[in-house]
Amino acid sequence: MTSSAAKKKVTAHICRYKNEANFELTYRRISYWFNIINNAAFRNKLPLPEFKIKKLKSEWGWCIADENSMVIKINKGINNRELFLATLAHELVHQYQYMYEGGIMNHKESFKKWKRFFKRYMKIDI
Repeated sequence: MTSSAAKKKVTAHICRYKNEANFELTYRRISYWFNIINNAAFRNKLPLPEFKIKKLKSEWGWCIADENSMVIKINKGINNRELFLATLAHELVHQYQYMYEGGIMNHKESFKKWKRFFKRYMKIDI
């Protein structure tokens, strides 16, 4: 799938399932959408991290990295696809920052650039 096709797939998916009632977060779903977002935004540069579905107190997701591992935690309280895709994309930006932008994960200028990218091309507000 080309990057352009992947972008269209994400946008169409969000529009189609925006108000879905029975969303269930699964590892299979996370892995599937990781591959599509990785292709669409990062041109498949990101290796598959370890994903954990956990109850998190005050955030929807969390990216933890060191020289040996990359772990992305996703809050099991996420109950719709739009929030799930926004959270996953948000954490993948942090993974990209860590791997390709000096190891610093933050919400400063680099993150804002990615935020604009996702909003413009995939209609995701990360």
